[in-house]
Amino acid sequence: MTDFDPRQHLMKLSGKDYLPVAARLLWLRTDYPYAEIKTTLLRLDDSIAVFSAEVSLPIEQGGGTATGHGSEQPQHFKDYVEKAETKAVGRALGMLGFGTQFTYEFDEGERIVDTPQSPPVQTERDLLTDIQIERIKTLTLKLGISPTDAVKQFFPPDVVRLARDLTKSDAAMLIEWLEAHSKPQG
Repeated sequence: MTDFDPRQHLMKLSGKDYLPVAARLLWLRTDYPYAEIKTTLLRLDDSIAVFSAEVSLPIEQGGGTATGHGSEQPQHFKDYVEKAETKAVGRALGMLGFGTQFTYEFDEGERIVDTPQSPPVQTERDLLTDIQIERIKTLTLKLGISPTDAVKQFFPPDVVRLARDLTKSDAAMLIEWLEAHSKPQG
């Protein structure tokens, strides 16, 4: 549409080209100055912030809407609320194609605020492990809830899944949350 060149805004991350959320926003505003971005805080407590972001392109320019979700925890970022919102916006922009060619899954364990979403089709490698399943069962038993109830409590209502369908990354975040809630309050 315009002369925006995302290559001018790339940074190297783990040796690969990556387009930060700020550049994706600039690209959006350059091509679609009247696009709408709506963020919604879905959950906020001492252990996690979860946001949903919806980006809508003007109908007269072809339209299109995408939603992204982002969560962060205070042990990973002091400004975890802002990082969760930024992650959600970055994922919604990625769903619309802004920067998609410059986003990757980071298996290296890097904690990037706007890490791209998981591929829609899970491979066996992406599914949670037997160890994670057992840890979730143990922690939920200790808390007196079912694994499915834990998933419903942790994940936003519009992304509720069955416990068996979690990715390794989802399961790791759920386990952290369950461990934090299973510690005696003192």
